[in-house]
Amino acid sequence: MSLGFSTLSSDGFVRGIRNGLNLFDKSAQQLSSGLLLNSGAGGPAALIASERLRERIGSIGAEIENVSSLIDKHEYASSSLQDLRSQLAELRGLAVSAANEGGNDPGVQSAYSAVGDHIVASYNRQLENTEYNGANVFDGSEGSLAKLAPVTGIDLSTGANAEVSITKIDAALAELDKADIDIGSAVRYELKSEQRNLEMTQENLMRAESMIRDVDYASAFVEMMRGEMQVKASAAMLSHSFLTQASVMNLFLGAKR
Repeated sequence: MSLGFSTLSSDGFVRGIRNGLNLFDKSAQQLSSGLLLNSGAGGPAALIASERLRERIGSIGAEIENVSSLIDKHEYASSSLQDLRSQLAELRGLAVSAANEGGNDPGVQSAYSAVGDHIVASYNRQLENTEYNGANVFDGSEGSLAKLAPVTGIDLSTGANAEVSITKIDAALAELDKADIDIGSAVRYELKSEQRNLEMTQENLMRAESMIRDVDYASAFVEMMRGEMQVKASAAMLSHSFLTQASVMNLFLGAKR
């Protein structure tokens, strides 16, 4: 008795079902995960390229964090310099007043001296204790941003000594200003430029990696529908092949395998 289709034709329908199911499953998995590549079988070379890009992206991310930390350190140092400068500016104002010995009674002169000593002690203490992540910022050691000397030899007890002290205070102010310029320039022209370049590189790599790995939802959906239609069409053809029920079941089992 003729079956209506040759075995070769039936095998072709089975392959159609198998291919359709594979296409449907692959597209459904892509739509579910959002990834074009879900395993090495999906494209070994592309997957390797994607993983290498991810490693580079991660490495650049660490570099960006390091640069951001350096920027924070420089900005913290700059803020500390402003505080130190305010103290020296106040000290200089006292010294100018103390230098006018002829117009100051002994009590006022003594008060100038006491306040001046207090400001010097506060300034030097802050200079010594200004740290970032446990490391001093201004002592000139490795990792510090500047080497600033403590203020010494300030004496406002007499007008003559106050005059000498003004010169020393001005030298300390000039040292602070130079450090502030150097630190500010490093942030504006070096660190932030490096940060922008790294972020741009990371963004480009992420875009490239996305093109390799991420799924195009519209295309994946079309492929899934195509797989479904292929299965239905092949199954419909099989239904007209006059195969026995057992033969059809065997063909479907083979398609699933």
